[in-house]
Amino acid sequence: MTRPHEVGDGPRRNIDESGYFRELLQRGVRVHHTARLPHFRSESPVEIRPNVLAEGPLSIGAYSYISEGTRLSVPTTIGRYCSIAHNCDIGGTEHPTNWATTHPFPWGTLPLDHWPAMREVKKRPFNGIEPIAIGHDVWIGTRAFIRNGVTIGTGAVIGAHAVVTRTVPPYAIVAGNPGRIIRYRFPPEIVARLLASQWWTRDMASLGTLPIVDVEAFLAQLGG
Repeated sequence: MTRPHEVGDGPRRNIDESGYFRELLQRGVRVHHTARLPHFRSESPVEIRPNVLAEGPLSIGAYSYISEGTRLSVPTTIGRYCSIAHNCDIGGTEHPTNWATTHPFPWGTLPLDHWPAMREVKKRPFNGIEPIAIGHDVWIGTRAFIRNGVTIGTGAVIGAHAVVTRTVPPYAIVAGNPGRIIRYRFPPEIVARLLASQWWTRDMASLGTLPIVDVEAFLAQLGG
């Protein structure tokens, strides 16, 4: 496994015919030139598809990908072998609901700060941003929303258009608005064995030789 490395929002040069940076491809990192990743750190290989926007620091593990149009608004950590579909909304600034106003002028910055009166308002302390942690082997469906501060456990599945406002346990399947646990992918004893095996630390080539379609046989060959 290669060491993590940083990719800034530098000059948009040396792009291949599909729109991906050639110099990053040489390191196993496929990033489309329309993605905006000012604080990006990854293992390899990974893939970041067109128009992905990470407004805060993003760290992503090997063999994971983020599809077109997904927005990550808060610091986000993504594990290995994760599949994130297009147009997901991961994070987003919270607003205080117990103040006299939910408008951000007393605590935040916003486009209206070009107005002199806005700049002169005394700012009160309020933390509207909390990091999100996504484990390994997580599948997030199209247009899902993940709230600030949530942890998505390893092996979890988030259904398309789900609104996730609470931490999701490992290997849970969550769907709906508000998101709720529909079921678990496996019985508790299998979940425990999968977590203990830490199979995601292995490379894709070695995993590809194992009986992935049969979880019991898969774990047996891993010795888990």
